Amino acid sequence: MTLFALLLVGTSAFTHATWNLLCKSRTPSGAFFLVSTTASVTALLPFLLGFGYLLGTVPARFWLLLALTGAVQAVYYNMLGNAYRLTEISVAYPLARSIPILFTPMITGLFGLGAPLSFSALGGMALVFIGCLVLPQPNFRALARFGGLRGAGFLFILGAAFSTAVYSVIDSEAMGILRTAAPDAGSFRPALLYIALENIAIEIFLLPYILYNRTERANLKQLLRTAPAYPLLSGLICSAGYTLVLAAMTQASNVSYVVAFRQLSIPIGALLGIWLLHEKKTTPKWVGLTLLLTGLVIVALH
Repeated sequence: MTLFALLLVGTSAFTHATWNLLCKSRTPSGAFFLVSTTASVTALLPFLLGFGYLLGTVPARFWLLLALTGAVQAVYYNMLGNAYRLTEISVAYPLARSIPILFTPMITGLFGLGAPLSFSALGGMALVFIGCLVLPQPNFRALARFGGLRGAGFLFILGAAFSTAVYSVIDSEAMGILRTAAPDAGSFRPALLYIALENIAIEIFLLPYILYNRTERANLKQLLRTAPAYPLLSGLICSAGYTLVLAAMTQASNVSYVVAFRQLSIPIGALLGIWLLHEKKTTPKWVGLTLLLTGLVIVALH
């Protein structure tokens, strides 16, 4: 990864930690993410209109990838909401964020996408994954909880993690096509255009689910009546952060590097919790942070 890509992903990690904090302050649901996505589309409409000319030469494959990522991310939002509802956040978040580090190299390797990963980079990704597992535990004996986590909550976590890996690979390929079609547009104009289109695609798949699900309709009404600011703000922050990630994808030889380095948001969130919320300073937390940061440094050097 280039230094520019590292700076982009590092900055996005701070925005992701902020978005996650807002999201956890209310019960996540499909309705929550629909409002968030709508806020993003509204805010990004000027970029869609201003940079739409970049789409003049994109092939049909780009639109297929855009539809696929919309469907996958609609599934991801529902999986994530259910995972948070059924499982402790301290378990669901590190797992949902770390498991894609394993899935993404499998997908890129299976389809021959991007440059081959070096053994040292794979080792760094493994350290990131292990660190994410260790970090939220109150003690080392509690790691056994992951072996016993086989209920519906864990299935939703796996679904969210797999969806993350899939849409990351799809977005990397689509951004590559858009960048090739507009080689003089830089990194940010294609990223802003793509995130606008992507959010529209997500809404196309997410909206029918909300309208035909009685619980989600009730969630939407309550959310709009009591606390609309939370999903609106989280949507804006989420899109801003992911725009940086999309720009970074054009600077990396393999999207697996970006997916791994994005996990910088986990130690940022943990340190903010210790500093601002006075959370416990457990030994597994410090060990997990050390493993995670060490793995991130190894990935960054490749």
